[in-house]
Amino acid sequence: IARMQTVLEIAQKATNTHFVELEAALVDLGEDLQAGPGLADRERGAALIRRFRELHPNFTAVNLLDREGNVIASAMSAERAARP
Repeated sequence: IARMQTVLEIAQKATNTHFVELEAALVDLGEDLQAGPGLADRERGAALIRRFRELHPNFTAVNLLDREGNVIASAMSAERAARP
């Protein structure tokens, strides 16, 4: 039981670290997206989303949606992003 508790504690710390780092990366992405022309420059937004995806390859898709659910920027190709 002691070994299992140790394994669980290690897994908990690793999971917590992962989500703390992800939160920081998302904050940075949000700040980058809001800087300068903001979301008015869709090419810049798409480049930032692609960069985020490249830095976090465990994500299969990274998309930025407006309030109606329309894709504003995507790390996928335009053809693939247009699919429902």
